[in-house]
Amino acid sequence: MSHSVGQVVYNAGDVADTAYFVQSGTYVVTRPSPAGPRKLREYGPGDSFGSCELLAGEPRSCNVSCIEAGQVWLVDKRVFMEKMRVTAPPKKELLEHVRASTAGSQPTTWPEREGGCSTPGIESLDARGG
Repeated sequence: MSHSVGQVVYNAGDVADTAYFVQSGTYVVTRPSPAGPRKLREYGPGDSFGSCELLAGEPRSCNVSCIEAGQVWLVDKRVFMEKMRVTAPPKKELLEHVRASTAGSQPTTWPEREGGCSTPGIESLDARGG
């Protein structure tokens, strides 16, 4: 899917039904705040976003828009969960354990931390279904 500058990919509160893998361009993650949108991070080629809400079974926790024309591969929730071999959203305790055990690693970030919504180990997932 192609995006032009300024195009919104998704907003906080939207249903999480897709993970995105950046092929080209630059995407910015912001979180709504009383003072206006707060920039959390930018994603470029090779990065992915939108996967932690799929794993958690929760609505989108941030806004993502395109700031440099680009293209992303989309992986729908069913395929993503199959590739990750997840049949149900992980329990809160499991998510907390994973968050704690990956706290110092890169490029992992979680919505509660500055930086956005990436998931550990997703970088190697072939977005074309392989």
